[in-house]
Formats: sequence, structure tokens, C-alpha cells
Amino acid sequence: MKSVILPLILFIGVSCETDIDIIPDHTKTVPIIYSIIDPYDTIQTVRIERSFIVRDKEGAKLDNPDSLYFDSVNVQLEGLSNDQIVWTIPFTRQETQKNPGDFTGQHHHIYQHQGPLPVALEGQTTTSPGYPDIDYVKLIIGIPELDTTIIAESPVFSPVIVLNNGRQSKELRLYGQNKTTFFPFAISASGENGRDCEIRFRVYINEYSEHNTWSTCVEWFTNRLDGGYLMTPERFYNRLMMGLSRSDTILVRILKRIDVEMTVAGISFSDFTYRVIWEGMIEEPATNIKGAIGFFSTKSKGELNGMHLDRVSLDSLCFSEKWKDLKFRHW
Repeated sequence: MKSVILPLILFIGVSCETDIDIIPDHTKTVPIIYSIIDPYDTIQTVRIERSFIVRDKEGAKLDNPDSLYFDSVNVQLEGLSNDQIVWTIPFTRQETQKNPGDFTGQHHHIYQHQGPLPVALEGQTTTSPGYPDIDYVKLIIGIPELDTTIIAESPVFSPVIVLNNGRQSKELRLYGQNKTTFFPFAISASGENGRDCEIRFRVYINEYSEHNTWSTCVEWFTNRLDGGYLMTPERFYNRLMMGLSRSDTILVRILKRIDVEMTVAGISFSDFTYRVIWEGMIEEPATNIKGAIGFFSTKSKGELNGMHLDRVSLDSLCFSEKWKDLKFRHW
């Protein structure tokens, strides 16, 4: 999860005879909550902090990092099917180190559950991941200090099956006008499709000089709101060209394998991303949690590993005028 800068309110001191507290009570403490749950991952995490007031520049140096956190927080996650609770899991507080610095250089409070969630998959076949037995998960956070309970919900998806051109083919045709479309096959019991998708490519290569051999990985990723990604020969080979050294000491390269990982998220992720990117956060921070600042969503991921180029595509990579300087060979 990406780190998020907490909202700060900076007040410049003005000399006057009578001090007046111009800060309304309801703005003094706001919960800051961030969590993206992958039901099939080995650990589930919720980050909970609090906003605070900075009245001068020196106040931005936080001498007591515990001021970022509530003394008591109750966190639990519920799995629901047809609006009925199937299971409830409490989260426990943990502490982890953050990077050193004036602002939060000490311990960082998070709430965790170790292990995957008890989500069963129904109707699994060789070509379908099956339907999750719950529709969505509900995050419930109680903060006694504020006398409030915060609730957020998100649908649950099956593990992702990565498809290219409608199959799980491990052979790629990337030459001339031949293209490959990658897209995720993920199912939710509620019928919601994952609209936002991150696609990560990893290309593993052996490189040879006169006296040495070593392995290199060229990696890149992209985000697609329509759930799919069209890979053209130019997109693939140009990425290799940008990620590889042009050193004259390299005599030959061998393409070993191509892996792709796809992650889908709920529609709330798309909505939140749209607000942050296109609407900005000038007037108020973007959030999808009522009563708090932050974000809650679910995600699911899958991989298709060990792919390779077909012979004609490999010929194009090795011998065409555009790419021959990369020094790839079949063997």
C-alpha cells in the first residue's frame, strides 16, 4: 500500500489581545483509514491514524509519534452473503518501523489478521475460478475516544485467471500486425466486475559477454480502467529496448520467459483513483469512507508465468532492422 500524507492545517500566529479558538470541535480529530484487502493473501492489514492540528512550523516536527494514533481502536472484518454475516474476524494491533525522519520516525500502528480470509469458492472448474461464497466484506472500526463506529464495504472477487486472446496460452504472437490482448477473468458473487486493473509484465533474459553470463529482468506495469491491455509488438519490444543496457560488452541475449500478473479491484478503487487524479484534493481529501478520511477496497490477483514468443515473433526480435541491435538469439 502506498504511503499517504496526512492532512495538516497550518495556522500562522497573529498578535491580538484575546486568544480565540477558531477551530470547531468537529475538525480537531478525524480518523485516517487505509486498507486494501486481498482475501487470498497471507496477511490482511488496516492502517488507522488520526489527523492533528499544526499551529506553527515548529509544530510540524512531531516529537511524540504516538500523537498520530488513538489509544483504543476495535477493528473487525465481516464476510456477508445475502446481507447475512457468515464470519467475523477481529484484527489485532501491530507495530512496524517507518523510515527515519522528524515526522514519523518511530513505530507505526497497524491492525492485522494473519492468513487468508475464510472465503470458499463454489463451482470451480478447469476454466473457471468459481464464485466466492460471500458477496462482500464489511470493515467495522470502533473508536471509543470519538464515540463513533466507522463502516466500509467492498465486493469479493475470485482469484484472477489471466487470459491472453481469450485463452491461457503460453505462446505469444507479436510480429507484424499480430497483437495479444491480456485481460483478467475474475468473478464476484454480487455480480460486480473488477473495473480497474493493474497489469505487471516481467521478462527474464540471459545475457552473455566474452567471459560472463548473468540474468536480467525487465519489468513494467500499466493500469487499465477497462480491465484489459492490448500488447502490440512495438509496445513489447520498445519496453525491452528501454530496459536493457546497450553495452558493447554484451555479445548475445537469450529470452528465457515472460510472466504477467494482473490485479483487479472493486469499483470503489476506480472512483477513488478518478477523484485523486482528475479532481485533485484541493478543497478536501479524496475519501470513500463516511466519517473518516481514507480508502477501503478489495482486490484479487493472478499470474500467468512461463510464456514465450512463437518462432516467427522470435525471428522478428532477433533479425528485424528495428530490434536486431538488442542482440537476441534463439539459442
